[in-house]
Amino acid sequence: MSAYEIYLLFHIGAAIVWIGAAFVIALLATRATVGRDPERLRTFVHEGEWLGPRVFLPSNLAVLASAILLVHEGHWSYGQLWIQLGIVGLATSFLLGALFIGPNWSRVAKRAEAEGISTLGVEKQVRRLLFVAWLDLGWLAAIVVVMTVKPLSGQWTPLAVSAAIPVVFGLAAAAVLRKPTAPVAAAAGEQG
Repeated sequence: MSAYEIYLLFHIGAAIVWIGAAFVIALLATRATVGRDPERLRTFVHEGEWLGPRVFLPSNLAVLASAILLVHEGHWSYGQLWIQLGIVGLATSFLLGALFIGPNWSRVAKRAEAEGISTLGVEKQVRRLLFVAWLDLGWLAAIVVVMTVKPLSGQWTPLAVSAAIPVVFGLAAAAVLRKPTAPVAAAAGEQG
């Protein structure tokens, strides 16, 4: 194996961990939220908080480091559109995770401990956080398209598809994560 192939394997593997973990936690947390299951929701609030520094941060950094190595080893140019879009995409998702998603999982966990997981305020905060997480997943999926297709300037179809993906994810998340109208405990009592 060449150095380039090793860096590419590392890059793809780290991206799989990052996107796969984000997808699974968002999917399961959404299921717990929509199903109004307080115990399952409590679990995913704490899992989201735990995963940030242990899975998301290392995989983000691994993707970045391997991308830099790939550009240099493959003699690519940072002036190529698909590399620029990848850098902007990675930076945006990293900052969104570091400045919004990660800290908000911690805030939700603290608020849930103080007020209880079943309060309407905690549930609304979780729904808002999950909406942003799904948008970020759409953004990451768009980056995967760009990295796979490697569009050049003027190739509008792959760029349009990439731009549409986060919008579709956001619309789907908004539809699924409609605002709650009653605390989880009341909804659970009505189901019993």
